[in-house]
Amino acid sequence: MPSAAFSATTCSLSSSLPSIRAHEASPAAAEASLLQCLGAFTQTETLAAHGDAYFCTSCDARATASKQMRFVELPETLCFQLKRFDRQAHAKFAKNPTHVAFPLSGLQLAPFVHSDGKDDHPAPPESATSHPPGSADSFDHVYDLFGVVVHKGTMDSGHYVAYVRVVDQWFLCDDAQVFEVAADEVGAVQAYLLFYQRRGATLEV
Repeated sequence: MPSAAFSATTCSLSSSLPSIRAHEASPAAAEASLLQCLGAFTQTETLAAHGDAYFCTSCDARATASKQMRFVELPETLCFQLKRFDRQAHAKFAKNPTHVAFPLSGLQLAPFVHSDGKDDHPAPPESATSHPPGSADSFDHVYDLFGVVVHKGTMDSGHYVAYVRVVDQWFLCDDAQVFEVAADEVGAVQAYLLFYQRRGATLEV
């Protein structure tokens, strides 16, 4: 199974959301979570044995194969981009309003780490991926949120704001204005970019 993997000090990933049509049909049913997006991004994809299929150098022929994206080494900081802008009919773009739930702390990425071509970390139920602050377990795969970028408005006009965590306090940065906000408000926003830091790492500003 060919495996595409990535590692860096800082890594940026882009993930698709449920379609706009699905959201319009049933907003509640179309809701997603960051872990579901990561699961879709890293799921195994089958490559058919025809056309531009995978070429096996061992058998000197095109063959049915599978590929999968995994982390080889997790970075200190991670940026997740949620694809808010979808191409619709006639090559037009529209904003996707699907709400994506994301953890403010304890994002567990062990299920998405590659290990010698084997899936040593099968994805656990979503409720099992929370890793509370102060846990004595290894922090190698655990990340905490420190920044969120939100796009307000439509495709034709809009405005970007940012939420930033300083120690345990969240702030809303709206142009030149900065306000203290509650963590619950951050968790309810329609995120476009999510910034996570490995627990225990030092963020240089």
